[in-house]
Amino acid sequence: MFSHFRCFCASILGSLLVLAAPHPGALAQHIDFVAIDALTGLEQMTDGVAMMKVGTSNSDYEIESLQYARAGAGKALTAIEVVLAKNPDYVVKDPLTGETAKAADIKSQAAAGLEELNEILRTDLKKQLAAQESKNLGEADFPKLVQLVPGGDLNAIRAEIDRTGRPDAHYQNQTALLEAAKRGKTGIIDLLAEKGADFDWVTWTSSPLSEAAKNGHADAARRLIKHGADFDRPNGKNLNTPLIDAIQKEHEDVILALVEEGADVTIVDWRGSSPLDWARHKKMNKVVRLLEFELKGKKTGYTAYEVLKPFGAASQILQRNNRELAEMEKAVSSVNNAPDPGCTQTRKLDKDIKEIAGRLETFGDKGGAAQADRIYKAFVKGAKQACLNG
Repeated sequence: MFSHFRCFCASILGSLLVLAAPHPGALAQHIDFVAIDALTGLEQMTDGVAMMKVGTSNSDYEIESLQYARAGAGKALTAIEVVLAKNPDYVVKDPLTGETAKAADIKSQAAAGLEELNEILRTDLKKQLAAQESKNLGEADFPKLVQLVPGGDLNAIRAEIDRTGRPDAHYQNQTALLEAAKRGKTGIIDLLAEKGADFDWVTWTSSPLSEAAKNGHADAARRLIKHGADFDRPNGKNLNTPLIDAIQKEHEDVILALVEEGADVTIVDWRGSSPLDWARHKKMNKVVRLLEFELKGKKTGYTAYEVLKPFGAASQILQRNNRELAEMEKAVSSVNNAPDPGCTQTRKLDKDIKEIAGRLETFGDKGGAAQADRIYKAFVKGAKQACLNG
């Protein structure tokens, strides 16, 4: 995948510039701290490139290294632009060698690196498109299968696939799956999965999951992921991931679905802007907090409950917690009232209650955590002590 990669970064790998002593004054000190972020990003980019150059047959590792390098370049660009806005003549000095570099030169270096990395992604996508076309030749017009999707007649769609044997019949890479995702038709998505449709199908500008994300279909997005869609695959035009597409269109329910399903929140677009950058640009405060929590966890000072509550998602989790606690209370009553429950059952229940209590505390469900504590105290009071102490 990366055989054509040119080592544009040799000078970066050789010597990364670091800051000298901070300049006097609060504003200058702020610029110094931001410049450190830029240099950290530049170092991340070069580390990612170095990992790519190691060479491996693991394509997932290659992709992760590439995206890690791109995220570093994006971080460097975002930070150094802040520095340049405050001081266009800012100079960074290496305290070990005495070498200096203008902030503008660091920006150019990061931008050149990002563009080189972007081209690798685009080249890979072109290869995938060519492979799709060679495997599944397109038709002269939109196939009947694609035309049936808006009507939503599952029987007709099933019959057409059975007749042609082509669930991925397409016109200029537009398939029934793309159309179903765009319209949020989960039943058709399930049927196409049953019939063997390609959930990794892409066009130059989109993918099934991107179509669901851009059009605000959270249920369709979850269904696509369930059937194996790659939720981190960028498109070729602007290298947006489905998560960035959803943020740009301000579809909060899709954003939450993608994050909950495990979307990578660090992957950047063609200019190096991350999902968090876009959420801040769109002034989507709930999403900013969600993404910050994904990146930093408890260091944000938030609990998961506080992050999810504005989305309306916390109540569902609280209901699930309450059901688990009710079941646990019944189990405790059953064990404590049994003539001889046995140590295996007692110790398992002891472990289960502690795990639930810890999860509730981490989530931020104070009421649930307090109830779990009461249940545990009742359990300990009635349990066979020899089992707990053994």
